[in-house]
Amino acid sequence: MWSLGCILGELYTGHPLFPGRNEQEQICFIVQLIDLPPKSMLDKAKRKTVFFGKSIVVLCVENHFNRIDF
Repeated sequence: MWSLGCILGELYTGHPLFPGRNEQEQICFIVQLIDLPPKSMLDKAKRKTVFFGKSIVVLCVENHFNRIDF
């Protein structure tokens, strides 16, 4: 459902909702818009360390968007 909603929004506006160049930037844009995923979801994520630091820091160096939570 999430993907369908994003596609419909992009078709309507003619612009990507999350214009990142890679997964890292995509996560940054999503977190900026709707906040961090719940801690329970992050605890189960296999690739959490790729996108988040040990203290749940969003690793978005290029966008200069860093957030510490929990």
